[in-house]
Amino acid sequence: MASAISDVSFVSWASAATECTNPTFQTALNRPWPNTSMHRDVLSVLAAVTKTIKDNGGKESPTEYYAALLTLINESSEKVAVAYLLKLVMCKSVQDSLLRKTCGEAAKTLIKLLSSHNISTDACLIKSVLTCLGKLLRAQSYDSWSTESIRHIYRHVLRFVDSEKPSIRKSCHSSIVDILGSLNVVSLTGDVVFHPACHQTQEHLCSVIRQETRYPFNILVKFVLSILF
Repeated sequence: MASAISDVSFVSWASAATECTNPTFQTALNRPWPNTSMHRDVLSVLAAVTKTIKDNGGKESPTEYYAALLTLINESSEKVAVAYLLKLVMCKSVQDSLLRKTCGEAAKTLIKLLSSHNISTDACLIKSVLTCLGKLLRAQSYDSWSTESIRHIYRHVLRFVDSEKPSIRKSCHSSIVDILGSLNVVSLTGDVVFHPACHQTQEHLCSVIRQETRYPFNILVKFVLSILF
């Protein structure tokens, strides 16, 4: 159907089909989809979530979509599509205050997904989940990084830093850079106060470099240099 009509007409059709009016998800409608099956799943999930929100008297707010998608991802058979939509709403619309408030439960759900899926067959899902975890951690306060719970969540992101899958490795690196750049501040003396996760990141990368004998080693070194310089 998409090939028979203009891009503008298709976006209008998709918007009407999903009945979604939240602009956060325009990317899901506008972007080119080489995988038509994935596109179908995303539109189907978005339509179902939108209907659920409206049936419950909701106003299609980012908070409502965030809560609905985070709940749905545990039980849906279309986890890749749900994770993609969750990534969109977390990165574009959900306020940091809500991400801090829901950090524990959200992280538990996302980490469970990482632990139960294979990088060889579920790369798209893992990429979205890593981005979600990155956004979740980026929203945390400076002081919260002194807690073991936050450092534990971060360890699950770090373990993909040398993934053999380039796309997963890239998502992991992007999330780490995003996290480390989120809390850099300048003190009254003009000194830069670095992110409290810098030391944990350094320790993990040094450990991986010492053990690394596979192909991604040179890529890992480039990543380390990109952080330093």
